[in-house]
Amino acid sequence: MDNWKQTHQPALTIPGAPFSLMIVFGDMHTNSTRGVFPLKFERTEGTTIFASREQETHLWTPWCRMWYDVGEFRRKYRHLLKRVIAVYNGDGVDRNNHDPEGYELLTPHRQEIVDIGEQVLNVAKPHVDVLICNRGTPAHVGPAGELDEMLARQLLDHHWPVLPPPKGTSLSQYWPELIFDQVKIQFGHAPGMRTTREHLRGQASNRKAFDMTAANDRMHKVKPQVIVYSHVHYPECSIQHPIHVYYSPAWQLHTAYVHNLGISGKQEVVGAWWFLLSQGHYQADLWSYLPQFEESVWDGDSGSVDEAIAAYKVRAGF
Repeated sequence: MDNWKQTHQPALTIPGAPFSLMIVFGDMHTNSTRGVFPLKFERTEGTTIFASREQETHLWTPWCRMWYDVGEFRRKYRHLLKRVIAVYNGDGVDRNNHDPEGYELLTPHRQEIVDIGEQVLNVAKPHVDVLICNRGTPAHVGPAGELDEMLARQLLDHHWPVLPPPKGTSLSQYWPELIFDQVKIQFGHAPGMRTTREHLRGQASNRKAFDMTAANDRMHKVKPQVIVYSHVHYPECSIQHPIHVYYSPAWQLHTAYVHNLGISGKQEVVGAWWFLLSQGHYQADLWSYLPQFEESVWDGDSGSVDEAIAAYKVRAGF
């Protein structure tokens, strides 16, 4: 990609003490024609699926660039960096029940979906010391997070450093709770509170932060310092309450379902939250890239309908 002005790099202050870097990502929706997809994938029956130009330019290339930046960060601060923790926060793969005819899916084969998901994540593998796997929504990963669990098990089989939960036999969870560098962090996929209105930006995460603070008080639980959610496909955060809440961006372009929700014309960034953890304190900033598309505007003042039809027939191969 030529224009990296569309990228926001995290600005984190490096402490004098050892620290960990945590990357929280999700909603890649691999197997969607609008999700992250490698340049090509060989199907089991011998055919090859190729990424579209938009997938390559606005998803795959930034995805590879972000993990390259993680590697550069790791190399630069290797004298203090204890570990890189990757948190897969659900819906990394996709069977999309919003699209029952499968129009926006690349393959219906569950094992192929998981294989493509692994191929996408392999970009991160050289840079990751610990991987935590969370579960997404039934509409995208099947009942009880089936595809997310299948992917986690396959990654472990292929020597990924998947961190098993302290209890049970599943590798993926709905509500992981972690302590690294004396910082307690929880992760959930869907926050249950969101907004698509520009003038209400920040209010959903603020309401969720108050809600979870009050819930932990009612249950007499030790509060986490941070809770990170995905699912909403846009970034925001609230640090006004004892529990800080972060919403993560997705790695997907607009689908037909998004247009049905009335969000046409509002492109969100793709990216991930980077957390620096050290001695009970944390910093957070966003790695993000804003996809920008060439405008397709028909100028009725400078062209005729006949000219537009003629151009369309050439373009469409009539």
